[in-house]
Amino acid sequence: MPLSSPITTRLSSKQRDVTKGIVLGMLVSFAVVIYGSLANPFEYSEPQSLIERLVIYAYGMILPTLSLIIAVGRVAKHRFFNAADIDGRSFYEESERARRLQNVLQNTLEQFCIVMSVYFLWAFIMPADYMSLIALISVLFFIGRILFMRGYDKGAGARSIGFSLTFYPSVLTVGAIIIYLFYRTFT
Repeated sequence: MPLSSPITTRLSSKQRDVTKGIVLGMLVSFAVVIYGSLANPFEYSEPQSLIERLVIYAYGMILPTLSLIIAVGRVAKHRFFNAADIDGRSFYEESERARRLQNVLQNTLEQFCIVMSVYFLWAFIMPADYMSLIALISVLFFIGRILFMRGYDKGAGARSIGFSLTFYPSVLTVGAIIIYLFYRTFT
């Protein structure tokens, strides 16, 4: 189904591919955030101690941490097995492959920093019966990072779904926190 509006007809083929990935990622993210927030699939209940919330946060950080480890490992493996890149870019100009792996690592690190904050805020601000969301978006993060890594060399369209599955759950979660705090403050 082609996207055909005045805006999309001016977009390049690559931009349309990115748009498809972003829209799909946003829809999946929205569905998971709504489900995780409201359905409470893991049946958390009040009251919860700070230690219990910290454990939920820690469990939620396992898959994002694994994603970061994978990204670092891919760069390290490439550098070790490629003599021209083993010293890193501070000594010599790096190969195209090393540069791309480094770009994936940089993006993964940026996304990791965001989820560290978002999961922490969610774990300590939201009511207990909303805690299932952390586990669900952690899984989305991991899937998104794998898709991003696999699609990176194929171009922006191929990696856009992976990017959106890591970025938009965080955006939506922060939005939900702000709405909750606003509601709690003014009602």
